[in-house]
Amino acid sequence: MSSLAERCKPEFYINLIQKGREAGYPESLLAQIVNDAMSEARSLLAGKCPKCGAPSARYVDYDRQRGPTDIPGVWVMYRCSTQPPPGSIRPDGVCDFMSDYVEGHAAN
Repeated sequence: MSSLAERCKPEFYINLIQKGREAGYPESLLAQIVNDAMSEARSLLAGKCPKCGAPSARYVDYDRQRGPTDIPGVWVMYRCSTQPPPGSIRPDGVCDFMSDYVEGHAAN
């Protein structure tokens, strides 16, 4: 699986676009989905929360995926730094941005 940096490139989304076309989604919607995903990835790579601009927090979860799998890499959880770490209750009034990805060598 590609790292977060690969998610900043349009070619990462070729399969997504193909499946979207097969499902009948309009080209404008597919373009917006890809643009939003690349924007989120660029923001996270810069260490910023894509939703509020605060610093982002990155947690590697080596235990989330167990057993045989065809997805190499580890799960990486991105959260807004205004939130407590994963597993804690998020208080009211903090940014609710959360996104989980499988990343390859960049997560190790």
